[in-house]
Amino acid sequence: QAHALLMYRSKVSSSGLERLRALEAMSGLGAGFEIAKKDLEMRGAGKIIGFEQSGRDSMPPEEFTSVLSEEIQRSELGDSYMTPLPRVTSCTIFLALDSLITAEYIPDVNTRMTTYANIARLKEPAEIRAYENILRRKFGELPLVVAQYMSLAELKVTCLKLGISRVSWRAEHIVLDWEIAEETLKFLLAFLDDVSARRRFRQSFAEGEVLVCGVALMEPDVQLWKLREWFGVLAKCAVKVGRQAISGTSCDIFRSFPNHSKDRD
Repeated sequence: QAHALLMYRSKVSSSGLERLRALEAMSGLGAGFEIAKKDLEMRGAGKIIGFEQSGRDSMPPEEFTSVLSEEIQRSELGDSYMTPLPRVTSCTIFLALDSLITAEYIPDVNTRMTTYANIARLKEPAEIRAYENILRRKFGELPLVVAQYMSLAELKVTCLKLGISRVSWRAEHIVLDWEIAEETLKFLLAFLDDVSARRRFRQSFAEGEVLVCGVALMEPDVQLWKLREWFGVLAKCAVKVGRQAISGTSCDIFRSFPNHSKDRD
């Protein structure tokens, strides 16, 4: 067994002292990797494209990896490439309709709170529809406000899949906080059979905002039904296209949807 004695002057800078403490703390087998990580954290990664090997004024490595991966896919798939959808962790929906689980439908408050919690944990539209059937078997047919609550829950999980972080309304339009690339939006909208529905979606002048024109003039329950139907189609197509792009079978994308063609308006 070997030992190393490190000698240092009494006056040490704060960064130097931090490095010495790292060496002191990381002395076991395999500690070299942890020391290297600590060193990288302290000095910065430098420039990914350039000569500087320290500093923090460059693109973060994880962002560079994401950009590089995207460009590789773009070069491999050519015209079939679809810019990935944005990723969001939450979505808020503001529509002018009543939606809740009423005390008349589920009288026991603990059961009602548990039901809310169970619905919040569901991640797929199919799971929400299956839970609706459970509620029907236990408590009877869903009143309108409960049915609308379940429809909003389904719309929310669909929005999360599409990368929509907020759904609200302004004047006669539904407003989506949706940082989607223009070519990706056009690509997905082509899967909607209803041409008039496709034409309602327009990217706003505000960055990261998409308008669904005229829908806010409809009755609130119709707004919810339309958005749930349209977003459901877009989400299914986005998932299928994304899987094929990852697996390298993008040439079969259009054949997978008989109602869609590359020349379709």
